[in-house]
Amino acid sequence: RSTGGWIAHAVARRFEDLGVVADAVVLLDSLVPNQLKEAQVTAAHQMLTDGNDVWLDDLRLIAMGAYLGMFSDWRPEPITAPTLLVRAGDSYAQPGQSGNLRTTWSLADTVLDVPGNHYTMLDAPHAESTAEAVDSWLTALRME
Repeated sequence: RSTGGWIAHAVARRFEDLGVVADAVVLLDSLVPNQLKEAQVTAAHQMLTDGNDVWLDDLRLIAMGAYLGMFSDWRPEPITAPTLLVRAGDSYAQPGQSGNLRTTWSLADTVLDVPGNHYTMLDAPHAESTAEAVDSWLTALRME
């Protein structure tokens, strides 16, 4: 999920360089690196908003800082593995803010929108619909 999708994509690319193609890569609301600056303020706001079940602790901050450092100059390269971007239906735009910033991944073969925002798409009540979207896509992929 999120910048963790960068790792998933980079690992799939590295495996392909070694001659192994993944069966599939699933990215959960992973922003392309050049979208990150636009989304950071809103993402931070969502993480800190009252009523949001997202926790912010030292481990999450350390991981985010490490990902941003490791991937500061990285740009995803095409991969052979079928790639799904599961995108949160809600925009990154804050209430009262114009625009409809949503994740994009030009290298994705399929984009599926699910209910919720970047954080709530994996929480109740939206986790089930997110899981169903991924499961349906993987099932269809296996049938091809």
